[in-house]
Amino acid sequence: MKRMKKIVSLLLVVIMTFAMNLTAFAQNNEQSYTITITNAKADHVYEAYQVFTGDLSEDGTTLSNIEWGSAVKSQADALLTELKDKLDEYEDCESAADVAKVLDQFSANAEKFADIAEKYLTDVAGTSEDENGLYVISVFGAGYYLVKDKDDSVDKTDAYTDFILKVVSDVKVTPKSDVPAMEKKVREDDKYAKDGGYGEGYNDVADWNIGDTVPYKLIGTIPDEEAMDAYDEYYYAFHDNLTDKFTLIGDSVKVYIASDKSGTDKAEIDGSLWNLTPTENGYTLSFDNLKDIPGIDSDKYIIVEYDATLKENAEVGLPGNPTDAYLEFSNNPNPGGEDSTGQTPEDKVIVFTYMLTVTKIDAEDKAGLENATFKLYRGEGEYVKAESGIVTGWTGEENEGTIFTSDSEGSFHITGLDDGTYYLEEIQAPDGYNKIVGPIPVQITAVTVNGQNWAGVASNALKEISVDVNNERMTGNIEEGLVSIEIRNTKGSILPSTGGMGTTVFYVLGAAIVLGAGTVLVLRKCLGKK
Repeated sequence: MKRMKKIVSLLLVVIMTFAMNLTAFAQNNEQSYTITITNAKADHVYEAYQVFTGDLSEDGTTLSNIEWGSAVKSQADALLTELKDKLDEYEDCESAADVAKVLDQFSANAEKFADIAEKYLTDVAGTSEDENGLYVISVFGAGYYLVKDKDDSVDKTDAYTDFILKVVSDVKVTPKSDVPAMEKKVREDDKYAKDGGYGEGYNDVADWNIGDTVPYKLIGTIPDEEAMDAYDEYYYAFHDNLTDKFTLIGDSVKVYIASDKSGTDKAEIDGSLWNLTPTENGYTLSFDNLKDIPGIDSDKYIIVEYDATLKENAEVGLPGNPTDAYLEFSNNPNPGGEDSTGQTPEDKVIVFTYMLTVTKIDAEDKAGLENATFKLYRGEGEYVKAESGIVTGWTGEENEGTIFTSDSEGSFHITGLDDGTYYLEEIQAPDGYNKIVGPIPVQITAVTVNGQNWAGVASNALKEISVDVNNERMTGNIEEGLVSIEIRNTKGSILPSTGGMGTTVFYVLGAAIVLGAGTVLVLRKCLGKK
């Protein structure tokens, strides 16, 4: 009986010891940990995959007896074969422990390891939940985890990411998923002299004549080196929509790399490194691999400069002539993501143009006068050329300038003018009226909000339009982009007609002269006799 009690006691000790070891084993291999991902961008979904597991030391710092984790265990042989074939560092590896050792020694190649390992992932260890702007993944068991964006979960404006973490306690990490940004600017030729950091005159709002050459600029940032290194090739393309209101001047396109947005030290990029593809209303300018550009770095900018002509069908006044552009870029360095691209939000700029209505009237009764003819010029004698009243260009030859003729109501229109000073020159006055001598200055003033933060609403960019002539200011209509002036004409003196009062006056004067001459002769004869 005593012997039986001893045996039972011994068995209890063995069972308790075994149970304690099981508990310890469970704590070492099935303890819960959290991976907290700090990322300012919303709507990410992260997944964690266990690629290595092992025994955790009592101090909770070291993994030993490393084996393949649950996510790759079934595909371990294929994973190891590809690692040995493609990455020299792993050519002597024969086990999970060997691979983990290389990862510890060469942490810089963790992304390359992740790119290969991702092809063989199966079981997901945990999926993120959004907690007060943080992404938290709960996993069980110490080990190495591959964390990545869930497939098809990333917004077009963002980029996918993946990374390897050693998890032996709760960890926090900030992923590297840098993406480029892009801005579009248009040059204002006379109202925005201040350099806002983009080059003199470049901002979001401008006004130009129809037919003018309008300068534009696209500015793209470059992702940081670590983000770029995750890609074998990094696709980078500007998509510029000029709409049907502009025509691109193809040979004006130049591409630069520079240290600032204004391009003060810009160096032209060889045309063999980029492609220009016309589209229906614009163009695409692309780099098949941005990493091929000499001097490329995250503190540089890619700048595209070009000119476009404002066409005859341009909108006058509101809603203006907005154009937009966006940047397309590689956004998935993970296996299978070679053709995946994201894009920046569109950035818009706007160009306005205006219409001048001239009415020729009688100075007395204000009636419209038909068939008055004028020319319009600017500066030192650059005459407008127009068709059907719409500006088509400018010429330095006066005889090539368009002659505008007032209609039955005394009016004519000139559509497609910039803010600025012009001069009307009367060529011929209506029949019976005096021609105006000298040019008539006409000042068109448009109040536009020139700056770098236009939000895309046309009425917030064009606030007022007016015209000054003969020391008088008239307010225009911004909806129509219209300013109107009146030119007064006075009638000429009426010449006497044949047989009228005029001839009678001449007859009377003639008779008086004859009589006066006769009287003088008679007086002289009388005096002579005396």
